[in-house]
Amino acid sequence: MIVETIGKIYPTLISSYIIEDEELTELICQKSLQLPQRVWILTDLRNEVLDRIDEQISDNVSISEQYQITDERKKTCLKMLLNANIPIRSGGFHLKTYISEQYAYLGSCNLTRGSLDFNKEAGIVFINNSQHQSLINLFQQFWQKCSKDEVIPDSNNDGFRLRSLFHNSQDKYTNYPNFLTSSQYQRDLIEQLRNFKGEVKIYSRSFQPSAEIANYLRLLNTNIFIDSSISVINQNFNIQKIKYLHAKITILGNQIAYIGGINFNFGDSYSHDLMYKTTDTKEINQIISKLTSLHL
Repeated sequence: MIVETIGKIYPTLISSYIIEDEELTELICQKSLQLPQRVWILTDLRNEVLDRIDEQISDNVSISEQYQITDERKKTCLKMLLNANIPIRSGGFHLKTYISEQYAYLGSCNLTRGSLDFNKEAGIVFINNSQHQSLINLFQQFWQKCSKDEVIPDSNNDGFRLRSLFHNSQDKYTNYPNFLTSSQYQRDLIEQLRNFKGEVKIYSRSFQPSAEIANYLRLLNTNIFIDSSISVINQNFNIQKIKYLHAKITILGNQIAYIGGINFNFGDSYSHDLMYKTTDTKEINQIISKLTSLHL
């Protein structure tokens, strides 16, 4: 079991909503062969909704044809991973985290050509510190308590099939104060906005705040940046569009910053995702200093 491996000899832990880059998949397979504890992967194989920002639609190819191409890439990548004996579990994972023995990344970048080649992504990297270990522990929890299926090789289908997993409903979820799920992020943001005075900056692929959060944001100096392909519903906000924006960042002055994989869409169905919350001035200033790259 993965619980017996984490914390002794590090495996490489990968969670990506979509995996469809064949070159990077080959590198993952090679890495797994070098590790005594291999690579472990979480992804989402049941959700039919494709994040279109991850697909660079050609003028000469219809959307349906493009989706068919990317579906084939995903199947190819899955077969490559299974052929390398890499354990894969599926569930409602929108989480993007990549953890090795030296580094731990949490952010918005999927293992897709869109994310890697042209999207404007953002994330944070931890190196052998307590946050690094917290991400390992959270991945372990998601693997054991939140995955719905394990991916099994099957020559009669597309090279794989899903086998349902059953978890004990009494299992307790351990919280980590700096890593927030979607519901925790929403609650924490509301609590902070109640007493905040200053500028708020929000970077998200799309913007769908709850009514309560929207009311707080209207009282503040709020600047919102979303992807240029997304329709604007909230006309009474200062919303600017950025081409290929896929980053997810919320900053309250220089006091609090949230960065990770959760869009500013409260009410989304994804329950397995994380935002990193920091009140560390140095970390916040580092995030702010990098924001100019998202406007290029």
